Amino acid sequence: MVEAEVALLHSAAEEIGISLSNTQVSQLIGYVDLMEKWNRAFNLTAVRRRTELFSRHIVESLAVQPYIQGEKWADIGTGAGLPGVPLAITEPDKPFVLLDSNGKKTRFLLEVKRALGLSNIEVETARVE
Repeated sequence: MVEAEVALLHSAAEEIGISLSNTQVSQLIGYVDLMEKWNRAFNLTAVRRRTELFSRHIVESLAVQPYIQGEKWADIGTGAGLPGVPLAITEPDKPFVLLDSNGKKTRFLLEVKRALGLSNIEVETARVE
């Protein structure tokens, strides 16, 4: 299964016009692993099947990467970290703020940051207004 996931990520990235290192692919797969684990307890997303987590969440998040500009990025109402986490993985030199008012979801994001070593992410539990 992992080989198929690696191939899917490389193929999708190529179609989008970005390239992923082996480390980035490992981080994206690790992120899906964490989503699957935490989704059982915290209902992070309605998507339950692993293949759909890749196609509907990871690939769709990566699809916007070529169109985003700027030096600092914020994902307001990030929920499970989409599209912020996948974008932070593909742009490790840019700072990302992931903001959500749901404490359970931001606790999940803090674990994602720790487990994947994403030092470019700042997680905030707050309402945007």
